[in-house]
Amino acid sequence: MIGGIDPNDGAALTDSVTAINTALTTLQRLGRSDQADTLIADVDPSSAYAVIAADLDHSEDWKLTAYARRYATVMADLARRLTSAAATGSTQDQDDAARVYGIKGLPGDVASLAISRRDAGDRVAAIDLVARPDQLGDLLVDAIRMATTYWRMHSLSRPSNLATTPQPMRSPRRIPTE
Repeated sequence: MIGGIDPNDGAALTDSVTAINTALTTLQRLGRSDQADTLIADVDPSSAYAVIAADLDHSEDWKLTAYARRYATVMADLARRLTSAAATGSTQDQDDAARVYGIKGLPGDVASLAISRRDAGDRVAAIDLVARPDQLGDLLVDAIRMATTYWRMHSLSRPSNLATTPQPMRSPRRIPTE
């Protein structure tokens, strides 16, 4: 026991190091290593260490304890910042995936949208491209036609948008297969 602190009790420091490693792994997986680099570069404990080293009023044991406290504080702060960045990045990544691959942000009943998404996936999975290579094109044409109809119905309240109404795509059904 030095200055009321057991230097062998590194539980808090171990927790901080574990949190840092987990957050760094998450940020790397998300492609946000540059954000981690910035947070790590912002840590500057050297000025606090210089003050401790220049202290002539305390013993070496006291300085060692002060160094350990400062190091544990720096690591806990870094763990908090990296964990926060990783959590924010994960949330954004999940939201992006839900918008791109799911139904998040779409107007309508969530249950109906989820069922429609599932059914669409089932229709695509059931396509036999060997027997009917034009089937994917048929599905795409139908989807574009339905989306265009939906867009036109819901944009009538905004006449300025009617001039930019997308035209349905021509059917790729007539593409010769060789």
